[in-house]
Amino acid sequence: MKKILLIGLLVTLAAACSSTPKLEDYTNNPDGMWQEGKKLSEKGEKLIGKGENTLEDAREELREGEKLIQSGTDAIIRARQDYQNEATLIGNSSTPQEVEFEADKLNSIGERWEDAINDIKKGNAMVAKSKKLQTKAQEQVSEGRQLVEKGAGFIRNSQRLRLNVPLLPDSQ
Repeated sequence: MKKILLIGLLVTLAAACSSTPKLEDYTNNPDGMWQEGKKLSEKGEKLIGKGENTLEDAREELREGEKLIQSGTDAIIRARQDYQNEATLIGNSSTPQEVEFEADKLNSIGERWEDAINDIKKGNAMVAKSKKLQTKAQEQVSEGRQLVEKGAGFIRNSQRLRLNVPLLPDSQ
């Protein structure tokens, strides 16, 4: 029973700590309202910076993925052309060594072709990862802007409270 009560208390405490502050919490405390606004704005600015860094990482990942796809595509075209050229020369061997040499050349072309296909797969995975990073970055920037806006509202309202002017509504 003590464990259940303790867990319930911890969950309640965690929920209280993680909730966003509201203007009503500072109705008679303009200094606290200003401090909270400053804290929210700073937190928002950090989140915007983090989002912008994540966005730059996503763009770099996209560029690298696209380069890998392009080089893989070019390598496939070259391998296919090399195979077609080599295929026209095959069949004229008169010794086992010549047959082995032809087979080695074809194996080499096949390996280059497979490597190119793998590069394209890696490039596609990088592009997909980039899209996920871009989404994450956009969410971070958006959340950061909301925090900055909310912080600015707290700061404006702290001044309004000092001047005995009606408060602006709390924008969630």
